[in-house]
Amino acid sequence: MREEINRIEEDETEKNLRELCIKVKRCCKKHDYITGEKIVMNAMGQYPDAAQPHNLYGVLLEKTGQHTAAMRHFRAALALNPSYRPANYNLEQYGQFRAAGRRCQYGDEWAVY
Repeated sequence: MREEINRIEEDETEKNLRELCIKVKRCCKKHDYITGEKIVMNAMGQYPDAAQPHNLYGVLLEKTGQHTAAMRHFRAALALNPSYRPANYNLEQYGQFRAAGRRCQYGDEWAVY
């Protein structure tokens, strides 16, 4: 019984984190970085061990020109989950010296930056 409850809670958390990625992506498309930041900060408090909020905050920081802080949050996401591909991808993309054509990964979906 307890295993079933744990599985349901994990499924709900994963669903909420996927929805978080979608919400922040929408905020970025609208250039509404303030709302995106509020959403991410709330998620960091709600899911302190999840990589997704740190990755998303890194994306928001990059989009507002705060490169050093963004890189810290991509690394924090990887520290929480070393196999979290979006943070690894973003760290590689934003760590390069290319100026144009960068892409970011919010979660399971891709977007051109």
